[in-house]
Amino acid sequence: MKRRGSLFIEALISIVIFSVGALALMSVMTMGLKIINKSGDTIIADQNLVNKVDYYMLSRIISHENTPSGADAQMVSTSVINIGNFNLNYSIYRFTRPEKPAIYFDVLQREK
Repeated sequence: MKRRGSLFIEALISIVIFSVGALALMSVMTMGLKIINKSGDTIIADQNLVNKVDYYMLSRIISHENTPSGADAQMVSTSVINIGNFNLNYSIYRFTRPEKPAIYFDVLQREK
């Protein structure tokens, strides 16, 4: 007679344990989906930066007078190299993403 309600209590405890596990699994899946979405946005932003560098390189090949401009391109340095009797003037332009300055492309451009 003392064990009449023990089956009901055991069932309630097992339901609570199962519910906690299911909620933990759902939260992990939700976090994984957020990370996947953010990584997709990051890949798109990185590819846009690569596209800007490629666009500049193509326009430079076509016009021979184009210099990088815009918020994504900054001149890093300008130097002259002396090779024999020939002076080579060049500038280094850096293309970066404002929200991630650790990712950048340097473009070496010959100046006149």
